[in-house]
Amino acid sequence: MSSPLAEQTVAPEKGRFVRRYLAPLCVLCGLSCALFHQAAAMAPLHADNPYTFRSFMTGNDDYRDFKNGWKPRLFANALAAEVVVVCHAVWRLRDAPGIPPVLRVRGAEQFTVGVWTAGWFIAIGVLYIVAVKERALFYLLGTYAGIYFGYTPGMTVRIFPWDMPIVFVFTVAVLLFVNRRYGWLLALLAVGMGFKETAGVFCLAFLFGEMTWRRRIAMFLGAAAVCTAVKVAIDLYAHAGIPLFTMETVYAVGVHTGTPYYHYNLNTLARPLVFLVNGGTLLAFLILPAPDRPARAMKLIAAVFVICLMVFGLIEEFRVFFEMIPLALYSLGIMIFGPDPPAAAVERDGRARD
Repeated sequence: MSSPLAEQTVAPEKGRFVRRYLAPLCVLCGLSCALFHQAAAMAPLHADNPYTFRSFMTGNDDYRDFKNGWKPRLFANALAAEVVVVCHAVWRLRDAPGIPPVLRVRGAEQFTVGVWTAGWFIAIGVLYIVAVKERALFYLLGTYAGIYFGYTPGMTVRIFPWDMPIVFVFTVAVLLFVNRRYGWLLALLAVGMGFKETAGVFCLAFLFGEMTWRRRIAMFLGAAAVCTAVKVAIDLYAHAGIPLFTMETVYAVGVHTGTPYYHYNLNTLARPLVFLVNGGTLLAFLILPAPDRPARAMKLIAAVFVICLMVFGLIEEFRVFFEMIPLALYSLGIMIFGPDPPAAAVERDGRARD
């Protein structure tokens, strides 16, 4: 016969398992299914969608004819090409027994884009469940809200291979930075540059690390040098025009030919939706005070990121803000739940050193 004390000990353990793992996993499954169908529905909406996923199908020879500004996302494009092959093979088995009807969409291209998008979301979700435990639900729902906003049919038509991997990269970067894993963060940014060159902006985080100022500056300059070297190497391999300078700043085709992006973007600011990107999380992140030292670092990163987008991107393509989702959620999560132990240690020790 069990004692009341034993029952009180077992009950909290069961509750902790539900909060940490069972509940977030159930939500992750549901959100992943919805995102799979949402991404699959977007796949045929623009010719660039299947074009980008297939860009590296025949290796580097045909990749030379790929759009110059997209060539540096080599890792994303090469990996997507492999996923295309696998998904097309799976698609041919769609009528086989045991294939869940929920995965049956209208074409192989749609199936591929759905699997790619949902797969990266699952990876992000599992990472949160492992890393933040009881707070995982907040980060799962927040990440989905930001992605859903950027991939809402009617507001956008394009979905590219590098959209989701860079969210994963920035999610890992936030976790590494908060936990003071600076060496691993440097390695991650070097790899992340191959998925999307915006990973380089996270080098600014080293200026807020739990280190002396001399070491912060050295780490920042070292990370910037490594990211630059990776970018140049990929540009040379992909024959991406002038190495390092591959981003476009002016409309090259269409009715706006010759219009600088910053001029077009300034006019776009008249659209209220622009201020609600990532489901409003970015706006809340920028206007609310930073709750701790890591959040201050992320706010600087976000400011530089947005300024660069005004010059090199089109802010009405809301998916270009995806990188900011994990940064905003970290700051908002700290304000709602209080600091994580690693974040509190960074803040406390940083004040002591400064």
